[in-house]
Amino acid sequence: MRDLLHDAAERAARYLETLDDRPVYPSTAQIERLAGWAVRPR
Repeated sequence: MRDLLHDAAERAARYLETLDDRPVYPSTAQIERLAGWAVRPR
């Protein structure tokens, strides 16, 4: 049980420490690459 709680605490701390490093939304280039995945109606 201690290992599980320790792992959860480590993950939570790492998540909080990296919040400012991660974008909230995709870049323009990433959105443009998604266009290749679009399903076009026939």
